[in-house]
Amino acid sequence: MGQRTKIAIEVHLEEPRLKTGEKSLTMQRMIKRLKPHIGEIVVYSVVILLLTTGSYWRNKIWNSNIDLWVDCVKKSPNKTRPLNNLGVFLSNQGKYQEAILHLNEALRINPNLAKARNNLGIALAHRGKVP
Repeated sequence: MGQRTKIAIEVHLEEPRLKTGEKSLTMQRMIKRLKPHIGEIVVYSVVILLLTTGSYWRNKIWNSNIDLWVDCVKKSPNKTRPLNNLGVFLSNQGKYQEAILHLNEALRINPNLAKARNNLGIALAHRGKVP
């Protein structure tokens, strides 16, 4: 019977030949290259965390239509759409006097807003103040 021979295979990776005076790529140089990326990762992580937190708190406002439109009117008091929509939802809850105030404000900003005129007429009709 033949004797088994153990063969060891060694793999030697050669570093690319560098010009005279160049340093070889070491672990320290690799870490130095990663440092700017680590800073970017931290910045992006903070931005994502802030946006996620903002979305979470904003979603709490969407629990009811009234809360949503009250918040929109606070943040954009000179826009007609939030004022009109808040007036509609207040009117639907029977809070006609508050609805009339918001609808009048929307018409002050844009007197030609047909939706607000229509909704104001409905709220006034419920209050018994039909022109």
